[in-house]
Amino acid sequence: MTAAGIEIVTVATFLLFGAIAGMAFFLSLRRVVAGYLQGGRPWRTVVLQVFRLLMLGGLFWFAARYGAAALLSMLGGFLLARFAVARPAPSSP
Repeated sequence: MTAAGIEIVTVATFLLFGAIAGMAFFLSLRRVVAGYLQGGRPWRTVVLQVFRLLMLGGLFWFAARYGAAALLSMLGGFLLARFAVARPAPSSP
């Protein structure tokens, strides 16, 4: 495999990693918001929030170790997941 082929595989892999991480991040954000609004156990919500941020930071750190192309493609996958998961709030009358 040539160097360009390896770069394409790296970009595609980290794009997929970013999309999976983004889906997990934003779906867990939905749970965190629901936890805050329902007023249940606040420690569970705080633990989930801290875990979300640490997970995301660790994954982006891992991608950065592979170079700028991997980091940017992971960010692209993360943003694609954001648009896939986020839905617009209903407009008030």
